[in-house]
Amino acid sequence: MGRVLVVDDDTDVRAALVMLLEADGHSVVELDDGLKVLDMISDRGVDVILLDISMPHVDGFEVLSMLMLDPSSAGVPVVVISARGRPSDKAQAMALGASDYVNKPWGDGEVEFRVRMALGRSERKWAEENKKPGENPPVRPAAPQPQPSAPISSSRPARPVQPPAPAPQAVSPAAPHTAPAAHKPASRPLRRRPRVRRIVRRIRRRAA
Repeated sequence: MGRVLVVDDDTDVRAALVMLLEADGHSVVELDDGLKVLDMISDRGVDVILLDISMPHVDGFEVLSMLMLDPSSAGVPVVVISARGRPSDKAQAMALGASDYVNKPWGDGEVEFRVRMALGRSERKWAEENKKPGENPPVRPAAPQPQPSAPISSSRPARPVQPPAPAPQAVSPAAPHTAPAAHKPASRPLRRRPRVRRIVRRIRRRAA
């Protein structure tokens, strides 16, 4: 669906976010230091940034200010994800240009939903800015829709190795068996969920 940059100095948090976002169809890159964010964006480009506030060397507020001042990153939506849940922290982040704010520990499905929302807003903004008078909106907003299936189908081409097994073509039930195989990607994220939940519980204990 999109390319997401996760910036957090906590290894467990990064691991949990990477698992959740990849299971939701995104491509994910990660950093443990806010000082490297601008280099990453200029070198590889990202669609959404998940940014922690409390980090060594430079905190998330400073990183957010740098991102909004740099023309190459000013248009990239930033979702702040932090254990600092005070209203003043959220107000400061939004004033600096964040598109959303998520508290740690996050709820089940919350991060995936906020990232999709940020991608949708970004696409609509791009369409409005690039629409010419008298024309229909540009086609870029439709691009994310085919892509959710891309990770699933692209990861499954290896499965055509299964057709050789049902070599007897007379056994047409082999066709129905390939259909469930297409649903197997969903089972992989489900196996990972317990580990994500353990990490979220660990974050909750730290915050308590």
